[in-house]
Amino acid sequence: MHRPTKVFGIGFHKTATSSLANALYVLGYNVCGYFGNDDPEIAQTALPTAYDLADRFDAAQDMPWPVLYKELDARYPGSKFVLTVRPTEKWIKSVVKHFKQHHIDSHIWIYGVPTALGYEQVYVDRYERHNREVQDYFRDRPDDLLVMDITKGAGWAELCPFLGSPIPDVPFPLQNSADQKSSQLLQRGTRFLQHQLEKRILPASKENHMPRTVTAAFARDILHFHYAGFADIMTAVQRLTDAQFLAVMPGTGRSVQQLLKTQIELEKAGLAALTGQPAGADPVELAHVDDAVILWTNLRFAWRAYLANADDDLVNRRLPGQTEYVWEMVMHLFNEGSARQAQLRLLLESFNEQLPQPDFLQFFHEAHRWSPGRVMAGVRQRLGAIVPA
Repeated sequence: MHRPTKVFGIGFHKTATSSLANALYVLGYNVCGYFGNDDPEIAQTALPTAYDLADRFDAAQDMPWPVLYKELDARYPGSKFVLTVRPTEKWIKSVVKHFKQHHIDSHIWIYGVPTALGYEQVYVDRYERHNREVQDYFRDRPDDLLVMDITKGAGWAELCPFLGSPIPDVPFPLQNSADQKSSQLLQRGTRFLQHQLEKRILPASKENHMPRTVTAAFARDILHFHYAGFADIMTAVQRLTDAQFLAVMPGTGRSVQQLLKTQIELEKAGLAALTGQPAGADPVELAHVDDAVILWTNLRFAWRAYLANADDDLVNRRLPGQTEYVWEMVMHLFNEGSARQAQLRLLLESFNEQLPQPDFLQFFHEAHRWSPGRVMAGVRQRLGAIVPA
């Protein structure tokens, strides 16, 4: 049996799609994963994007590939399709646990609603309808479709004969097995981190004129979210300088690393000039610039969360700690002298236009003449209306 033109995994997410992808890697396929999660125009861009990617890869899986199976079948004759499935009750439980209330643009297109939590039956109906329709579509072409439940033990014995590949002398990559859970989370976090850096953080920083050094803070937040519970990893991450962090960040392409390093150095040099420091200032001094940027980032994060009235566990868990951190950073910067006060005002000017209190910036303009106690009281009064304590 000859190698198929293309292989498409058309099972919905959380049906062991990562295991399928890794199995295809082992068999020598160049596999493309998900795309379009954060594309509000996904309904219009999905198909041309899929064609472009499929022309450059010989296998693809994860969303939104499953909902494009008819178009892919027509464009790439001779391809094979793998429908991964799992029991519905276990699938929806996994989906809700993974996605929670996160707003995902592609889910609006696929399910008609943006989140899983609260819309479980909508997700279940769409999932079951997809599985039925796929099997009906290929009913007269059984050699082109493989339905497999990897969670119940399906593996090489089913996949390799279907693809005409010899069974490799390695275990089937069960990504959800207990002994591989840490590796799975690391890989998932790495892929998500790289996607966020390339597609969201850097463009957003440029569009909103945000200091480029916030990229490191955002990246660490993303790592913390994905590696929660792996204290040894997080402890090591928190000890790293920006340069060290970017250098060891697993899975991130060299071009992304270099771009971030360059942006960080340029931003530090610019802030150093604005605060009267020489361009070659000691890194210890420039660390205070990072502190100011992190403060600015935390304020912005808190404000966006407030606007969105976010009610997911990430925001609920982080906001109280972030608020206290803001208090500490404000006091730290005000105690650093006039240059730090000027720096703080400069950073807050770009943030101020989004704040509801018209006197917020004026408060910081005048606060350098106040006592630490009055500063603390003023900050609490104004930020308390924005960020829940």
